[in-house]
Amino acid sequence: MASLLRLTVYLKRYAWSFWLAVAGMLLSRVFEGMILLFAKSGIDSIAQHQPPLTLGDISCDAARATLASPALCIVL
Repeated sequence: MASLLRLTVYLKRYAWSFWLAVAGMLLSRVFEGMILLFAKSGIDSIAQHQPPLTLGDISCDAARATLASPALCIVL
């Protein structure tokens, strides 16, 4: 335990950097967890708005209208 007490000098000197790094890691973990929520929202939106399609029935306008909001949710 005494060997760890020697590190308090460095902790005092670099306290701002240390706590900023800890906060940054916490924030990155929160955003990492939010990725799943955005993916879920996008998949649910695609599933709800997707019209029944047959081969050769899709147009660019229909695809854009169906996939625009899920793509924005995933990107943001």
